[in-house]
Amino acid sequence: EEKGELGGCTCHRFWSSENSIERPKTPCRTISADIVSPTKSLGQIQVFFYGDPAGEQHQQQQQLLKELAERLGRVLRRHWKLEERQRSIKALEAKERRLSESQTIAKIGQWELDIVNNNLVWSDEIYNLFQIDPSKFGASYEAFLNAVHPDDRSFIDEAYKQSLISKEPYNIIHRLLLPGPSIRWVNEICRTEYDPTTGEPLYSVGIVQDITDLKEAQEMDRLKSAFLRNMSHEIRTPLNAVMGYTDLMMEEQDCLSGQNREYLTTIRNSGELLMNLINDILDISKIEAGQFHLVSEPFSIRETLRKCRDVAEGFRSRIHSDREIAIIENVADGTSAIPVEIDEGGHGKHGKEHVMLDDCLVGDSLRFQQVFNNLLHNAIKFTSEEPGARVEYGVKLRWQDDLSVGTPAMLEFYVKDNGVGIPKDKQKEIFQAFRQAHPGRDSHELGGTGLGLTISKRLVEMMGGQMWLESETSNDQRHPRGTTVSFTLPYKTCAVAFKNKIKQLKKLKSPAPPPTEPTESSLSSSSQSSLSSSSSSSSSPQPSSAPIDKVQPRGETPSRVLVVDDNLVNLKLAVRLVNKMGFQTETARNGQEAVDAVERDRSSGEDQIKLVLMDKEMPVMDGLEATREIRRMELERNDHVPIPIVALTAAAYQEDKDACLDAGCDGYLTKPIKRDALNETLLEHCSFG
Repeated sequence: EEKGELGGCTCHRFWSSENSIERPKTPCRTISADIVSPTKSLGQIQVFFYGDPAGEQHQQQQQLLKELAERLGRVLRRHWKLEERQRSIKALEAKERRLSESQTIAKIGQWELDIVNNNLVWSDEIYNLFQIDPSKFGASYEAFLNAVHPDDRSFIDEAYKQSLISKEPYNIIHRLLLPGPSIRWVNEICRTEYDPTTGEPLYSVGIVQDITDLKEAQEMDRLKSAFLRNMSHEIRTPLNAVMGYTDLMMEEQDCLSGQNREYLTTIRNSGELLMNLINDILDISKIEAGQFHLVSEPFSIRETLRKCRDVAEGFRSRIHSDREIAIIENVADGTSAIPVEIDEGGHGKHGKEHVMLDDCLVGDSLRFQQVFNNLLHNAIKFTSEEPGARVEYGVKLRWQDDLSVGTPAMLEFYVKDNGVGIPKDKQKEIFQAFRQAHPGRDSHELGGTGLGLTISKRLVEMMGGQMWLESETSNDQRHPRGTTVSFTLPYKTCAVAFKNKIKQLKKLKSPAPPPTEPTESSLSSSSQSSLSSSSSSSSSPQPSSAPIDKVQPRGETPSRVLVVDDNLVNLKLAVRLVNKMGFQTETARNGQEAVDAVERDRSSGEDQIKLVLMDKEMPVMDGLEATREIRRMELERNDHVPIPIVALTAAAYQEDKDACLDAGCDGYLTKPIKRDALNETLLEHCSFG
């Protein structure tokens, strides 16, 4: 118990319930005062009087208590403000520490330039990036430029000044001048604030990020791509001669014994296997590097599947020449509807109906063929070794539950065999690179690399679909189970083709028209066909074209083809192949010689050169520059019929094809030369008479 005076009245304060002094049950009088802040109440002081019931000094006591409450409120407010300020300081310090740590981890620094006073402020991380001691840095714009690589200073200065004029932010990449021979690449982004009245720049703020690792990775990717491209070109060039001259020898029916023909067939098939391996390695490398690009254009589902079947038939005849394998197609002919299965997922409704399905699909037909060919070839390789072996393929429409929300229908393609099947423990990893279901048999007997399904699955996913398999194994060869590999693609149709569907399908059944003068559409078609038959990594070993004799003359003088190639062996091969078709040839060893030859032919008025087969990479003048020069001369002469130029090159990347077409080529063929593609090109552009 404490005793004190409050306004001349004794008051008692009891501090504990254990206090031995007994408090009266009811105070005779109470006074109170609120402890307040400008915005809220902080509490209340109450005084209980157990004596002085009259309250003679009540007003004085109340005033004193109010003053005490006000003083206590001020003390509490100062204390709480101090605590709040300390908490804010600690929070700010923690935030700055986290920001600094984040900048260090991300290698990002920030800066601010007071343009009026030419005062530059850097964050700690910028000093780290520039490797500069803050105590030795004169914080100004000029000091910053001195820390930049000398070759980039004028570029940065011009970019910054231009941004001040245009009042647009700038985003540039430049190098820093570091101690020693090392170079650091940074990405700098800056924006500037301006005086709203005068429009004069006030200050600039920006960030600097270290992107050295990214630049090094990009350079490694560039070197890797350049290496792969160069290796592809260098391997294709001699392989073109090996496979080309092998074909020519195999056409000499009277000069070969059965054993020699078998030797040549082995050489030819081994060359194609090597070519496929090169293509697979290039494809998987481009996919992993994010450099694989798809095209989107209309193509016929039926026609494309027929092409895949033709390739599969040739493949079957080579690897299983001693037994029959039935290849069954579940796709309708002609103008009839394609049989499709309507699969209403979630409702359990399944049934086969005939639906008028638009035959024109929009997508990358070349990559579609690559995927489908790979599945067909795998099915043929691993189908049953007993009588009754079969491979079935087809297409069905997977109709989604709710098309009203924009969910597209999907086309489901499948390839089914009745072969040995894939073990359960291999099914999950079969789509991984270099993994095989039957390693010994794949690599030794049938030439598998373990890349085909990996590439196929990734291509399907890039085209917006999915790929999966279902397989069962059986120890009884008489009752094989087999494997079904399926994949889906979005059902993107061509509206124009849909309206003219019947007319187009009738065209597919009609005989091919005789060769005509080249048009833009026919040249585009030739280019597409050529690429699919000569540069696609989908190609498993394909049969060479049957020997073709000279075409029937329609006049007296055959057309002349200018063959341009710096490699003498490949030049002679191309000349021989063209001559076998009955056309005359003229040769050039580089682009300049090709330009001179065309100039002589056109200047003489003879116009005997009807086609140029142009190599891409040559000394003196390459094929691209030569093509552009020929097109320039044609414009100067106002030629109404430009001479067709078709690239014939071992540069087989999509970028190479694009470069050739952009330079002015009308078509694109790759080495090793595919006879059917070359013959089609010759017949399209050349004639007799």
